[in-house]
Amino acid sequence: MNTSKNLNVKLPKGWSDYTHEYKNGLRTFLRHDSKESGVIQISVVSYKNGEIPNPSCKDLVELAKKTGENIPAGDVIETLSGNCTFGIYGTAIFKSEEFHRTQVWYLSDGYNFILATYICTATPEAEEISEAQDIINSIRIIKKPFWRLH
Repeated sequence: MNTSKNLNVKLPKGWSDYTHEYKNGLRTFLRHDSKESGVIQISVVSYKNGEIPNPSCKDLVELAKKTGENIPAGDVIETLSGNCTFGIYGTAIFKSEEFHRTQVWYLSDGYNFILATYICTATPEAEEISEAQDIINSIRIIKKPFWRLH
């Protein structure tokens, strides 16, 4: 289930939400202060029932690597993991001739997953890369109070 409308994302100055311009239903953000901005897209998969996934950071890195390989995003140049507002994340960074930087993140709170991608056709500015990570670190899912579930 894609609940990307329930995402709370803090955008740094210079970034804007362009979700309305894309018909794929993914939350989409661009940095208009960049000469050639990369695109961040975010989607959510919500836990409903069954075995609780409870992935580790290593699991999330592996998911990010597999997703990048399936795109195909090019060669893996770096992997990282850590804590974020949502829980934990794993990320893989790729480089190819077509895309100077593709970064795939998987975030999890133990139950739910957030997939985020950042794709740049030009070499991104260092500040844009840092801000993209800040955006990912800020993501939260807004949960409706039980009395507003209808």
